[in-house]
Amino acid sequence: MKVKSFLLTALAASMTFVACDNKDDEMGQLDNTPKSVSIDLSNVIPVTRGAGQEVEDNSKVSLTDLQVFFTDGTTLYKGKTIEGTEATHYFSNKSNFDDRADKVFHFLPAEVNKVIVVGNNGSQINASTYVDLKKDLIIAEQQNPTDLDLYKEVELTSVSGQDEAGHPLYKAKVVLEPRVSRIEIGAFKYNAIAEGTSSKYTSIEVQQVMLNNYFTKADFQVGTATVV
Repeated sequence: MKVKSFLLTALAASMTFVACDNKDDEMGQLDNTPKSVSIDLSNVIPVTRGAGQEVEDNSKVSLTDLQVFFTDGTTLYKGKTIEGTEATHYFSNKSNFDDRADKVFHFLPAEVNKVIVVGNNGSQINASTYVDLKKDLIIAEQQNPTDLDLYKEVELTSVSGQDEAGHPLYKAKVVLEPRVSRIEIGAFKYNAIAEGTSSKYTSIEVQQVMLNNYFTKADFQVGTATVV
């Protein structure tokens, strides 16, 4: 009887292990489900680059061309159309982006957790890794205020539904911004020593502007600034 009881116990244990393995397989399949992403560019207008006038508050960004990337933090991936063909990721103007028949990027690997949009680069970027993309977008080369790249990374955190193939659909709202900033001085004002006192100077010529607490290097990923 003891031997029979032992054999039944062993059989029950083996069945339990099999059930756990099957459950793990099911979970793995769910984790590997392809992703689909819809992108909303909300703060851009399809005009050519230009400068020379003061930028108004809350104004839309001028966008010429744009390119879309998907990444897991290491590799850059490309999405597909719903038919399974390679989707377009570089658009020579915003109208081409807006006029797409299928406005979703399908069949992205489950590992993808971020969408990146680069604007105003002027040509297609052929990087295949996240590091290579950063090398192509060196901030040191962004010195011309009339010719600045636009950039934004958006985390894919919540599912908003499913695409036509039944894959999880993520929506990314992208607010494009320059990767560098500049200081605009609108005017200089002369303050009298005391109210009612006449001005001591009839005119003042500003020859130099000094910046205090100026940092020569900033990491836009973590927000730290340093002097090099």
